Amino acid sequence: MANRFDNNGYGSGYGYNTQQPGYGNGYKAQQPGYGDESLIDKKQLNRYADDAFKKGANALKNADPNKTEKMFGLFEADAGLVAYISTIYNVASDYAAKFLAPQTQRITESLGKKVGIRKPVLGKVSALTTFGVTVGLKAGGYVGPIIESISAQRKERISLARSLAPVLDELKGRHSIGALYGVKEADNEVIYAHRKRLSKIDHNTNFNNVLDMAINAGPNMLMDVRMLNGMWKGKSSDVLRREELQRQREREDRSAHGEGEWGHLGRGLLNTTSGQLSSYVKKSNENKLARQLQPYSALEMILELDKQIESNPKASSFEVPKSYQSPKKRGDSYPLEEYVMRIFIQHQQDMADISPDHTEIREALKEDLAAAAKPVADALRKGELNPLGLIRLVGEGKIIRNHGRSIAHPDEVNVLLDKNNEKRASYVHADPEEYYKNAAFTRDDLKAALKSLDGEERDIFASMLPDSVLEEAGMSTPDIKQMRAATLKNYQDTMMQAMLGLNSKSDQELQHDGLSKHEISHLREISTQLQHKGVDALKELNADAASEHGVEHLMLNCAVPRVLADKSYLGTVLEQGALESKDLSNKTGGSRSSAMPDVRVKPSRKGFEQADNAQETSHSQREQRRAEAAKREHSFRD
Repeated sequence: MANRFDNNGYGSGYGYNTQQPGYGNGYKAQQPGYGDESLIDKKQLNRYADDAFKKGANALKNADPNKTEKMFGLFEADAGLVAYISTIYNVASDYAAKFLAPQTQRITESLGKKVGIRKPVLGKVSALTTFGVTVGLKAGGYVGPIIESISAQRKERISLARSLAPVLDELKGRHSIGALYGVKEADNEVIYAHRKRLSKIDHNTNFNNVLDMAINAGPNMLMDVRMLNGMWKGKSSDVLRREELQRQREREDRSAHGEGEWGHLGRGLLNTTSGQLSSYVKKSNENKLARQLQPYSALEMILELDKQIESNPKASSFEVPKSYQSPKKRGDSYPLEEYVMRIFIQHQQDMADISPDHTEIREALKEDLAAAAKPVADALRKGELNPLGLIRLVGEGKIIRNHGRSIAHPDEVNVLLDKNNEKRASYVHADPEEYYKNAAFTRDDLKAALKSLDGEERDIFASMLPDSVLEEAGMSTPDIKQMRAATLKNYQDTMMQAMLGLNSKSDQELQHDGLSKHEISHLREISTQLQHKGVDALKELNADAASEHGVEHLMLNCAVPRVLADKSYLGTVLEQGALESKDLSNKTGGSRSSAMPDVRVKPSRKGFEQADNAQETSHSQREQRRAEAAKREHSFRD
């Protein structure tokens, strides 16, 4: 039945006479015995809504401008605005529930009778259904953040496991979320300490979201217990309606005699103060956690360094991550040597917070630490150490020993770096989604190219791709490991020959092969550096299959489309690169011959024929290319 408002703010109804002393105006008699007066008091609604706006505005005014929260799990907003909206939501949902509850009971009773449900079961079904609708209205806006935060946390763990894939593969044989959570202190302290840190943050976030729902929606739902209890006992919606109207008239009668309307006042206070109370408690919990946490973890420092070195390995300084306490403020910058030192120091602080056996690095060890950090920084700068290699160097007691009480000698550090350098190419990972954004080929193109190759050619081709991309393309983990082992020793030399082989082509040929003008220009610069420094130049050019800026992208942007039409393409380019390397070695009197071994694959018969043709290129064409190269070299020097 429809609810209507008259000018006095009271709904029309039936079952009660109008103008009765003590009951107020506006009750109109219709049919005896049944009432349809509105339970929604427009005057009260206006009063509480106005109070909600005032209290919400006050919360907004006094809110911390640097603090944001997720509004109903949808988007970040100022904490004061979230409290403001929460207050209004509480008032609106409460009054909506008062209207929908009797309607829900009527519909449930009607449907229940049609399907043969009888009393007292029908009353219990009606009570449960109405309770569900009430909970949905009053708590619905607060369930979203709980679900959203749990989902976001899982996505972040998946992303982290992928970022740590090379290390997790070595430690656990896989890089799943289970492998990440399975890393114990004895396995790797860096990952373990960061995992403990994430658990604290997640627990605080989830607790605050549940608390937000409990404070905002819990008391509001308790106000409906009497109504739901009546339904459970089998009272009809009309009976419950008349009882509520009677209580409403009694409150109005007490108000007319100056006694106040404590029932509605209490309900209004709950609705208009719960949002601010929730924000206060959540902020208190956040401040408590901020005092307990380090600004960032050693692992976060390593991952941040990895990004910055990949983007600009020659940078003079590197930024630390943004702190947990000030997420909008940029971190300080330090020279690479000091940054590495700070990673060691931060790791010991992380462990000292969670393990009584560990201690922070004392001041007397700072000089020894600086000496140990120097060769590590040099290896990072030269490209001989992948930043992810720091996770094991730092987290397994190889440099910081006895739980922070002693430091390895620089000579011992150099031995560790030499061993690490032997497996550098195993640290190959990238996000497939990001990888394909910079590729001139599609997933299907890559899968088809991999299937068309076999043997040594396939290994060399696959070695230029990140593990995650290869897995997505259908290559098994054992095959990837076997391929890395087979190509590791000569990987840098292979990349050098690939670049020199491509560089021997004209601009028109390279454009036909799929390179853009910008990529061709980049290729020419790379080749000039190779002619100056030999294979060492590749370490400065991010010759790493996981690098978005590495030389591999140039080769693959040509090779993937061309291999689909001619699977000998890669072998032919490497053959030509071997010839260019030999000519360069002869030209420099063999000074770089040791750095540039002849790495060749065995292409198909067609590939041999194309390699022979390349060797028989006319003298004038080769001289013309050399003249162009000399011109570019002169320009590069200038």
